[in-house]
Amino acid sequence: MSVKRTKPGSEWGFSMVELLVIVTIIAILMMLLLPVLQRAKHKGLDAVCMSKEIERGNFASTSRGRLAGDGVALDADLVPLG
Repeated sequence: MSVKRTKPGSEWGFSMVELLVIVTIIAILMMLLLPVLQRAKHKGLDAVCMSKEIERGNFASTSRGRLAGDGVALDADLVPLG
């Protein structure tokens, strides 16, 4: 893009058309980028959820079906925590 003088002796500046083109390009890039970032965010949240489920399953199997702190017995022979 060229930088033009508006009047002799004035500072350099961009024309209104050039500024509108830049704003339009930025808007188009954002429209393309935001869905990709949203998908990446959801994949990250899915990975965290899956990790927590695996961790919870591992804990439940090692603690004979009792989850700490919530007083819920997953096995019929265990008594709920008081």
